[in-house]
Amino acid sequence: MVPAGGAIHEMVLGPPQPVEVP
Repeated sequence: MVPAGGAIHEMVLGPPQPVEVP
């Protein structure tokens, strides 16, 4: 699953990844 704005990453990893977050 690929979050549109790194929302999933924000909840799981913490900070949103620059790869998926413009």
